[in-house]
Amino acid sequence: VTAGNLTAIAAACRDHECLEFDYAGRDHDTTRHVEPLQLAHTGYRWYLVAWDLERDDWRTFRLDRLLGDVRTGARFTPRPPPDDVAGYVSRGLSQSPYRHRIVVRLSGSLDELAQRIPPWVGNLEAIDESSCLLRTGAETMDGLVSQILNAGVEFEIVEPRELVPEIRLVLDRLVRGLEHSCSDST
Repeated sequence: VTAGNLTAIAAACRDHECLEFDYAGRDHDTTRHVEPLQLAHTGYRWYLVAWDLERDDWRTFRLDRLLGDVRTGARFTPRPPPDDVAGYVSRGLSQSPYRHRIVVRLSGSLDELAQRIPPWVGNLEAIDESSCLLRTGAETMDGLVSQILNAGVEFEIVEPRELVPEIRLVLDRLVRGLEHSCSDST
């Protein structure tokens, strides 16, 4: 994300100015016309929450998918924002069309796990006092395994079970790496 785009978007949010930008979608590029509400940083990426004028709904845009510079337009009267902007961004990110999506049962209470797992990783939902579901996704299988392991607790894959063999391949690669590392140190 360029500093110029980040600054222009922040100013447009503050000044209630419409934005137009070219956006790299998953399937094709589009030109978007929005009323910007707020920038959000997940610790990993910058996002813009905005009212999409063509789709007549709130949307979240990844700023690293902007093509070229943003263009500002006329001022607008702000719309009432979603009730919980942070929650809206979190839900939007965890429901993004990642190549790999998974639901995992984690050991731990909602309070404990919420301290370990940032909201941008996925949605946590309490099952009972000692376990939760995590709905998450990633572009690569390595990324998906990393999301699960970063929770740092016991887990069980709930769905899709079809990912288990692919996850096992990633874990087998880790084991081979450890075995190779251990044999080199003796």
